[in-house]
Amino acid sequence: MQIMHEFAREIWRDNYKAPGEQTIEETWKRLATACASVEPQEARAKVMQDFYNALQDFKFVPGGRIMANLGIDGREATTLFNCFVHMPGDMGMKDPDSLTGIFDLLAAQAQTLKSEGGYGTNFSYLRPAGAYVKGIANRTPGVLKFMELWDKSSEIITSGSNKLLGGKRFEEKDKIRKGAQMAVLSVWHPEIRDFIKAKQTKNRFTKFNMSVGIVPGFMEAVLNNETWDLVFPDTEFDKYKTEWDGNLGAWLDKGYPIIKYETVMAAELWDELMYCTYTRNEPGVLFLDLFNKLNPLAYAEVILATNPCGEIGMALGVCDLGSLNLTQFIKTENGKPAFNFEEYAKIITVSVRFLDNINDISRTPTPEYKEAIINKRRIGLGNMGLGSLHLMLGIRFGSKESLELIQNIYRVKAESELLASAELGKEKGSFPLFDSEKYFNTYWWNTLPINEEVKSRIKQLGTMRNSHRSMNAPTGNTGIYANLVSGGIEPVFALEYDRWAIVNEKEQIKLKEDGLHFPVVSTGEWFDTEHFKFDTRGDEIILKGSFNGIDYEIDKNRGLVKRTRIEDYGWKFAKDFYSKEELERLTNEGVFATTHDLSVMDHVNTLSIAAKFTDMNNSKTTNVPADYPYEDFKKLYIEAWKSGIKGITTYREGTMTAVLEKATEEKTSENRSELERQFKEAGNSIISNILKLPDEYYSKGFILRDSKKKKWYLNIAFADKEYKRPFALFVHTNNHEGNEVTDDFIAKM
Repeated sequence: MQIMHEFAREIWRDNYKAPGEQTIEETWKRLATACASVEPQEARAKVMQDFYNALQDFKFVPGGRIMANLGIDGREATTLFNCFVHMPGDMGMKDPDSLTGIFDLLAAQAQTLKSEGGYGTNFSYLRPAGAYVKGIANRTPGVLKFMELWDKSSEIITSGSNKLLGGKRFEEKDKIRKGAQMAVLSVWHPEIRDFIKAKQTKNRFTKFNMSVGIVPGFMEAVLNNETWDLVFPDTEFDKYKTEWDGNLGAWLDKGYPIIKYETVMAAELWDELMYCTYTRNEPGVLFLDLFNKLNPLAYAEVILATNPCGEIGMALGVCDLGSLNLTQFIKTENGKPAFNFEEYAKIITVSVRFLDNINDISRTPTPEYKEAIINKRRIGLGNMGLGSLHLMLGIRFGSKESLELIQNIYRVKAESELLASAELGKEKGSFPLFDSEKYFNTYWWNTLPINEEVKSRIKQLGTMRNSHRSMNAPTGNTGIYANLVSGGIEPVFALEYDRWAIVNEKEQIKLKEDGLHFPVVSTGEWFDTEHFKFDTRGDEIILKGSFNGIDYEIDKNRGLVKRTRIEDYGWKFAKDFYSKEELERLTNEGVFATTHDLSVMDHVNTLSIAAKFTDMNNSKTTNVPADYPYEDFKKLYIEAWKSGIKGITTYREGTMTAVLEKATEEKTSENRSELERQFKEAGNSIISNILKLPDEYYSKGFILRDSKKKKWYLNIAFADKEYKRPFALFVHTNNHEGNEVTDDFIAKM
């Protein structure tokens, strides 16, 4: 029987275990049997065994919806797909900017979330706020106002209930999947500036990830300091109601008229976007120009949006996900652990077949999704545990040896999954939109850096089962389920850390019965209790408390969460494998580096390598220190675009609530000493006169606790890059009262 960590077992029990299953082996058997059911009778037993072998020991981990719903009676309305993108133009919808069109699209969103799928769309088909609406003699409230419908719909559809009427059903789940959505607005839209600033208001659009869609020409305009027009089609043009669908490029190609509402400097608009991302980590940036340029199906679709985490860019479509657990491909060579590329390639081939079969099994929430499945047969195979693998192999993440390892892993992955899909196409038929001449003449294929002999073999086969095959998802819950491996292609967050996990509805009911008093935010409750008191995390107001020895928090987005201590799988392996002396040597050499030990470029270099071999996209967070200079931050995004990275997400330390938290306490005394030193050395160089905050400055962030144990976040602005001439001090605290006087040191500053 597979030995599982207790938290891994909890995630399996709450999210993926079918009613009646007692062991993880029973789950693997259910998944393998159900997925093999579409194979010919004579091949079914062998394929089922191949699937089981891949699932065993978590070598291949299907997406969460597959594990939660495949082969279980009573879940007919759920889906096996994690990702959906819904765009009106791709399904031939007429007049999506009308009230009827808007509510038809909203209904599709509700059906998608009800089925437990993640949802993404580009709202650029909606006319901007203040635009005239002919026929009602009035003005539209615009994109952001209509987005509130989607936000509220997500809150309601996926809220579940902590009440239990009529008794527990046998097939009932313990935990509902929370709504995940991506809202995109293209950078040409007249409402783009308000969209960029929307999440500067706390607790607004909490059910959305939001990203700006960068279209061809914009980045060039930024770099060349050129102007940029904010435009929208002429809504009174006779083709508007029948042909406008949010695709401005197609509209302009037809020579149809647009109205120029504003002309701005592209660099200034980019700076507005960067500032909001720097201070609040949103909106994200999706380089739609690269998504389309590097799309294997560029001849048949235009990508305007992605799924909630950005790893799947597609036109109207569906993607079923799964990940290869890199920690399970280890062999010993000369007494040292090494990566087993042969076994890895073998499991890739099996995983491609497994995910392809899901396309034939799964239900979809709307008919147009099914059509997209049939035409494209898209799958998304990724990696997980990359950070944990580095600890196991004794390689520092981001080092030269690390980048060589990542390059080899992704080259083998790309070659293996392409060959597997081509051979599956020969066996079962290619996806209907496959055109061999066009497919193998795309920019993506011509620049894909895999072995030329492999390319030649694939072209000789002349078939392809799946339009797309590769991505990298965050794998938060599934990484825990796989015995606490690091998520996706992230470095290890910490060797040991705290994870804040959502408390399921069943457990919430039990906690209330046991006497825990807490507000249910999904019903609008927001107050402190004898168990929970107001606090802050980052710059978000939360409720914090403990009960029966367990720490809990409540935020307005995720509700009740609890703290669980985690020890990374790779770190546990390293402690067991290496001698005490070897472990100490590797530690002293900085080999066991974690997220906070790495430079920004360590993150970006990894992402750049993965991007070259991935035909969709990679969800990866680039961690940025709190005092990371703003100008360097802007350059980071420019370099990402130049490197062919289709989308990038950053998290600047201390700016928002986080799911993961280092187990160590803040070094308050060291921070205090450093602040005192800086102010003492600055002396008369401190700028004390009133001045206008410049557009560009350098800053450093600190965390302190005062004599009352309240936490203070300080950010000091400097006029010079040597950090010698401070001119401004920004302070916020975890105290929720209207005013506060702290100790002398902070007060005097």
